[in-house]
Amino acid sequence: MADKIPIRGGFNGGSLTGLAQFASGDTLGVAHGGTGATSLTDDGILLGNAAAAVQATAALTTNGQVVVGGTSGPAVANIAGTTDEVDITNGDGTITVGLSTSYSPAAVLQRAVATGKDITAKTAENASKIILVDLTDPATMWDVEAFLAATRFTSWRVELGSPPIRGAMFLNNANTELHWWNLDTDAAYMQFDVGGSNNDDNNMIYLTSNKPTDIYFLDGKIYFGTAGGGLWIIDFLQDECIGWFASGQREYRGNIEERNDGSGNVSSTTAKQIRDNAVNSTAAHRSPTHVDEFGRPTHYWLAGTDAGPSVYNPVNDAIYTSEDAQDVDSAAITPSGDLWMTQDFHTGDGHQLVMYRIEDFYANSTGQIGYFAQTVNGVTNGSQSLSFLTSSWNPTDGGLGAWDGGVAGGSLGVMGTDQGLVFEYFPSGGRSNNKEGGTIFVTDTYQTPYMKGLRIGAWPLDDVNDRSGNAATFTNDNSVTFAAGVFGNAATFVGSSSQRLKREGDSDLNVDNTHTISFYIKTSTDPSADAGLVYLYDGLNQNSVRITITTNEVIQCTCRAANSDQYNFLTTRTVTDGYWHHICLVANNTIQKMYIDGVVCSSESGAFTSPSGIDDLYVGSLLSSNYYTGQMAQLSISNTDWSENEVSFEYQRMLRGLAGAEYTLGAIDVDSVRTDPHTGLAAVCVNNQVEIWNALALRESINATTTATLNDADVRLQAGADEPLIAMGRSGQIGVVAPDRRLLG
Repeated sequence: MADKIPIRGGFNGGSLTGLAQFASGDTLGVAHGGTGATSLTDDGILLGNAAAAVQATAALTTNGQVVVGGTSGPAVANIAGTTDEVDITNGDGTITVGLSTSYSPAAVLQRAVATGKDITAKTAENASKIILVDLTDPATMWDVEAFLAATRFTSWRVELGSPPIRGAMFLNNANTELHWWNLDTDAAYMQFDVGGSNNDDNNMIYLTSNKPTDIYFLDGKIYFGTAGGGLWIIDFLQDECIGWFASGQREYRGNIEERNDGSGNVSSTTAKQIRDNAVNSTAAHRSPTHVDEFGRPTHYWLAGTDAGPSVYNPVNDAIYTSEDAQDVDSAAITPSGDLWMTQDFHTGDGHQLVMYRIEDFYANSTGQIGYFAQTVNGVTNGSQSLSFLTSSWNPTDGGLGAWDGGVAGGSLGVMGTDQGLVFEYFPSGGRSNNKEGGTIFVTDTYQTPYMKGLRIGAWPLDDVNDRSGNAATFTNDNSVTFAAGVFGNAATFVGSSSQRLKREGDSDLNVDNTHTISFYIKTSTDPSADAGLVYLYDGLNQNSVRITITTNEVIQCTCRAANSDQYNFLTTRTVTDGYWHHICLVANNTIQKMYIDGVVCSSESGAFTSPSGIDDLYVGSLLSSNYYTGQMAQLSISNTDWSENEVSFEYQRMLRGLAGAEYTLGAIDVDSVRTDPHTGLAAVCVNNQVEIWNALALRESINATTTATLNDADVRLQAGADEPLIAMGRSGQIGVVAPDRRLLG
């Protein structure tokens, strides 16, 4: 049936004059049941229009097109997917939504960490120091339910309501404000302001002239040092603030609600005093046996002053001050109670890193069990009970973290300096004696192998340089090259070209009855004669220690002194398979062991005569023969025997390096360091970015900031998360980088 043309009335004024068909160009208005249009778009959708005419959208002629509303009116568009997360497939009259083939929770978490989340609600909230304060974290709060119950009617709870469960505390750039920030709402919860000119009118965080320098939070207490006004403790359970001075104890005369009211302070006792009023660093540690009236563990605490450390012992209710009067720059305490501190020498250009068991800290430094001293003008300041630092390093203020781990549950100190990062590993057995610790140096260009105790040398073998501090640089014979290996380049030897590295005429190369030689190798060449890997040699008396690859493709170890073999044994594992292997010889006067890839492959027992007079070292050959073909990296030689755990530690480092782990800093001058008490992850601020380093001295991630200058950062790996939570203190605004919390357990 053909279309019918509607009719219309003809009018003369108000009078109907007749009927006629609609002509081209005539329209029927919406009010009368029409469209108000003369034609419609093919495949379009009709939309209402205030001008009384129905309008059509653009034609829906593309697969998957839909009509989408907007403030400027509906439009035709396609649904977009999300890269690596959601795929959209548009068909002829169909739309299919599915997960990307490259989707994984880890990938989503990684993107969350890479992009992060800046707190921009208040751009003025800058920070010089920042710490994460999660009340559900047992390392932060002994019992969150008990804390919340005990503080229900305190002045500050009545004023502000419940505290942030997931928060951060920070000092602003000017060090005139202390903030407690709610990370869930991205808003301030509480603010403390510096104020007043004397003890009669100061605020809770003291005077304008003596601003806060460092902050620490534990079990509802904020510890903060000041530039010249002692150490103060804000106790949220007691609803009070107590200060400790060189002259004794003082109390703020108001409660926490009155924190900014200028109430002033009053002296309460002179019986207990800290060393000096200038407090650069502070930290606290729970007593394992002692609790207060709330059932909360009491705290050991440190006041690191310009004139040395002072430690409060809650069991004895006493403050002990070390006779070591060196300026304490930074401090950190492990959960088990190892107190690490960096100190300046008041005389001479030097620094030291010391470690105490805080529970054993008494007067006259009797608790000191670790001592790492910088060598100044060839003279080491202090004892050498542990490995000592020989580079011209200057510790970073706030650049120290510590953790109960790293090598078989021992204590780890991570120190930032103007020369890079220093990882100091103190064995667990060393908590009761002066066993020597190990060291790894990290710079912007290289990383040393693990170095323990009395170091002879440490060569990453990315070039000819010794990085132990002993300046035992190699001579390169016949142009050994350096190509991609483990942790950057590795020395690459071609035996047919008689290539080797050597150091001759150096009496500091001599080894004694206790020694360790550690390195990585990769070769697929079956030697026609025993190939020299490491050869320590005394040309006069033919004393030597040598490690070779035999014609049977296994490792042989030989020590020769007094014209006879002191130990001589073969391994049984083939190493010429084209893969990287960790080789480690550990000898003492009881037993000698050869480890390959962390496992003892051969050993020999018994005392032996120590070789003497060794002053030559050849790498990649014996003397002028028996040349090695293959690669070598991370050579370390010391007059100290490594434990089995330390050997395994170095092997694990090699594996992570082969997997592509990063091993250098973005820049050499480190700004700050803080460590996660649970995992030992270190947030290292350098080159305006946060670098996350693990206890193997390897970098896991980088989070760069484009908002002003990065000053400080803190890190926690939350339960169930693949990536850590990071808080950043910046000159522009604070920031947070967090994994997608929807994916947490």
